[in-house]
Amino acid sequence: MTTQTISVYPSLSNFSTLSTADQIDVLSDTFANILFSEFDGVPFTSLSAEVKEMASALFVNELINADITISSELFQAIESEGMYTNMLNIIRKHMAATFTTEQINSELQIVKLSGQKFAVTKNSYTMPSGFALYHPVFGFLGFADSIAPYQPGGGKKSLQSILSGGGFWTFEGMKWWKPIQVNE
Repeated sequence: MTTQTISVYPSLSNFSTLSTADQIDVLSDTFANILFSEFDGVPFTSLSAEVKEMASALFVNELINADITISSELFQAIESEGMYTNMLNIIRKHMAATFTTEQINSELQIVKLSGQKFAVTKNSYTMPSGFALYHPVFGFLGFADSIAPYQPGGGKKSLQSILSGGGFWTFEGMKWWKPIQVNE
């Protein structure tokens, strides 16, 4: 008697059983298929803002209809690939809308800022030092009207006090900062 292994084609329907690499491929293929089938293969970056929103909504609807949850670990794996920027931004926006305050608080980490640069305007950046709160998907936490991630006067101890107290009640009025690369 011989046994035969049947390989299952990676898809949204078997997403949770796939390896991280296959999950990334399925997400990328799903996004690309939407661009080809709905927008004649026009690159995402060439679409108007309104059409980008439509493409983004179609992609997110595919994830929702397939009951796909993107974990922080998967998001970080996609981000570490250094590609998929447009897809990553859509997923980040979707995750921001679906993560609960408790989920976000539970993943906040205290991180020492050491040389990270954050855009203030198109032509300027700030390079704060000290400690800040960091989320693996969204980035460094700050207030919407600030020019850098939030750094309380009490430093690391104040941040630890925030986390020990359960974190923030809401993230309204907050901004997530991502470091930028500056060629000098």
